[in-house]
Amino acid sequence: MGQTTATLTGTVDPGGLSTQVEFQYGTDTGCGHTVVASQSPVDGDSPVQVTATIDGLVPDTVYNFRLAAINANGQGVGENMVFRTVSSGQSTVIPTLGEQGLLTLALLLGLAVTRFRRRLS
Repeated sequence: MGQTTATLTGTVDPGGLSTQVEFQYGTDTGCGHTVVASQSPVDGDSPVQVTATIDGLVPDTVYNFRLAAINANGQGVGENMVFRTVSSGQSTVIPTLGEQGLLTLALLLGLAVTRFRRRLS
């Protein structure tokens, strides 16, 4: 998740049929935009994880998204979910284990990395 980009992830069970998969997204529950999943079309008899990266988003904005799958049996649409893009000047937090039992939080802002440390109890 970034200021203007996001990677959407979902799971679809194609039920043994070739299935087209897309994410629908937008700033309201009507969505309004679509992007095809990188793995589309999918097939097989077990669930498949799919992803799509979207860009051109507005910083510090709530977006709705859902997964849609289309095959010979018709169309299925998943539950509406939401995410918020990072606002300008904020950072994405990624926890990692540091040296000597210190918890390191890497705050990524562009290419700059700042670390804060806290002793584990």
